[in-house]
Amino acid sequence: MVWGRQIDGSRRLALAEIPAEEWHGAKFTYGFLLEQNGQLPDVTIFPPSGEATVVRQYADLHVSKIQGRTIKWTSRAPSSGRGERV
Repeated sequence: MVWGRQIDGSRRLALAEIPAEEWHGAKFTYGFLLEQNGQLPDVTIFPPSGEATVVRQYADLHVSKIQGRTIKWTSRAPSSGRGERV
């Protein structure tokens, strides 16, 4: 489960679970890795049709550590050949 504060104009709504059915159209900004206090959207939800119209945005993401560790990643970041990720 992932929780976040839905962005409604300039307001941040109460922390609530983000419905799982919305994740198919999610695009992350990775702002959640920064200490920006929820001022910028962390994830933007687009419709399943692929339209550019934003359905919802969320800030201040929270995840279950136990569930996060069960994610099966399907791709890897490219390597520079020197042992670090680029």
